[in-house]
Amino acid sequence: MRWLLGPPGDFRRLGAFGVFGGAGIIGAALGFRQSHLRSSPIVDAAAQQVRSAEAVRTLLGGPVASTSGIVAGYIDLMNGTAVITLPIVSEAGVRAEARVEAEAEWVVLGAEARARGEEPPAAPENRAAATTHKGDDFRKEHQVELHGDLSDVDSEPVLDFSQLVRVDEHGGREPLPTRVQRFFADRGYKAPSAVQAQSFPLALAGRDVVGVAQTGSGKTLGFLVPLFWQVAAARREAAQKGERGLLGPLAVVLAPTRELAQQIEKEAQEVGAAFGCTSVCVFGGQDKRLQERSIAKLRKQLDLVVATPGRLCDFIQMRVLPMHAVRFLVLDEADRMLDMGFEPQLREVVETMPESSAGRQTLMFSATWPREVQQLAAEFASRPVRINIGGGDGHLVANRDIAQHVVVHTSTLSKLEALSGLLSSGQARAVEASGEVGMRGGGMREGGMRGGGMREGGMRGSRGAPALGCHSIVFVTRKRDADMVAADIRDSCQGINAQTLHGDLSQSRRDQVLSDAKTGRVHVLVATDVAARGLDVSTIRQVINFDMPTNMEDYIHRIGRTGRAGNKGEAHTFLDVEKDTPHVHKLCQVLRDHEQPVPPDLQQLANSLQPSRAEPTRARAAVRLSGSLGGPEEAG
Repeated sequence: MRWLLGPPGDFRRLGAFGVFGGAGIIGAALGFRQSHLRSSPIVDAAAQQVRSAEAVRTLLGGPVASTSGIVAGYIDLMNGTAVITLPIVSEAGVRAEARVEAEAEWVVLGAEARARGEEPPAAPENRAAATTHKGDDFRKEHQVELHGDLSDVDSEPVLDFSQLVRVDEHGGREPLPTRVQRFFADRGYKAPSAVQAQSFPLALAGRDVVGVAQTGSGKTLGFLVPLFWQVAAARREAAQKGERGLLGPLAVVLAPTRELAQQIEKEAQEVGAAFGCTSVCVFGGQDKRLQERSIAKLRKQLDLVVATPGRLCDFIQMRVLPMHAVRFLVLDEADRMLDMGFEPQLREVVETMPESSAGRQTLMFSATWPREVQQLAAEFASRPVRINIGGGDGHLVANRDIAQHVVVHTSTLSKLEALSGLLSSGQARAVEASGEVGMRGGGMREGGMRGGGMREGGMRGSRGAPALGCHSIVFVTRKRDADMVAADIRDSCQGINAQTLHGDLSQSRRDQVLSDAKTGRVHVLVATDVAARGLDVSTIRQVINFDMPTNMEDYIHRIGRTGRAGNKGEAHTFLDVEKDTPHVHKLCQVLRDHEQPVPPDLQQLANSLQPSRAEPTRARAAVRLSGSLGGPEEAG
């Protein structure tokens, strides 16, 4: 139980059902005792706490008046908590209000039921049992599994944003700020996603969390909300104690690629504004001096740094970013960072931060969490609670809103012909959806051959293309293949503007391509795995794996670029019988696990393969950086 003070009328009265009977606090309590016996201890305790509090005496300039001098009181229901608001009067006639929050929702419900002549709700123990059962139903429906010690934390999922409550170190309960609730409403978020519903209460309770959920499930918001809420509270508590501004940052989010870091920063700016918090993003490929100036401008008001590991280490060594005040560490796509060889940089960063025992909280989120990475990643968290959504340890979990299609190919030419057909169909659907006219034709050139220039009406440059939305993303293994495939698309598909995204592009060019994709000037992105994680373009309706990725974890992330935020999407994978046989068995397993059809020719190929040709164990070695990612500079 806690209480707050303010002048009369200062507290917003939500859903009040009227004034207690009786002449004052004790009279109000007796009125409740007559209507609902179980409620009297709550009200009596609230009244006694207000009357005896030294802060009340200080505010009023003297002792609280007798009970007859206290006019009335009422109870609200706010975020599932009974809120008792009591007007109080001093002996000198000074008036104020005290708001007391008690964990007793049934106080309000019981009073309302009595007023309607109905039976009051069940006792708290029965209500708690009903809530637990509801949580179990939610976890069963969304295939949520919890692993770890839950003995000291309330793990009930939060099913509505208005139910979010932060419990401070003194046991006080703080409802979600109104500005943040308004932010959710403006964005059209009706309820937390499965990973958010389960991670919010755990993170807000101060526990370390590992979240494993499908792509497009809202993991970013799952860590930004508790992060900013805790940071804002830390700033507020420091101000109340009269401390000078805390030298930030107070939180760090690490991501493996600059594209993912920029995507997180975009959302962080929006969510952070609702909490009154600030953030910057630092990554390789951009002038350090520009980023350093952004950091210097915020000085002691810097709350969050979103970074790639290499650039953050640079700024730590340059003493531009001190880590001594960090209270919140997030590793997004942590498995990818370890797999890309960033373990030394991660250790360097963590060593400069306070220990977990000193109050640092660590969260890790990813769409995959392979066994071979779990042991290393666990070193950065203390007693973590792991949330698995859609599958258990080591299982590959894809977004079930994505229809997966696999076609076996025997040549690059056949893949190019199939690609042209898929993209032309996607363009036609985009035209139909946008109401565009004049985009006639749009098929594949006879024979699907490259070369020969672009047809009349085709638009090669991003500035001249109609803004239909970026409807497709095509993944290739090598950077030079990206350029070749994009050129073939522009030549063979009428009116389709295809642009590339890979590590050999300058940062300004990459930013421009992403911007054009999000505004619809680019219809098709042809990318290496630099775009496999974190890229969020809401208009993408199909993912095409022109080349199979080097491992099945990347397959999950690639296809996750569509079907985001509850939308439907399609994934088409071209499997080369010569090069991709090591992935066949696992690919078939992923299809079966997600109730997707296994094509007869793929199943026949799987049956013909010996077990020894199955996908080898995924290597955590820097040698992978020489493949589709194009070297360490790809991640910044």
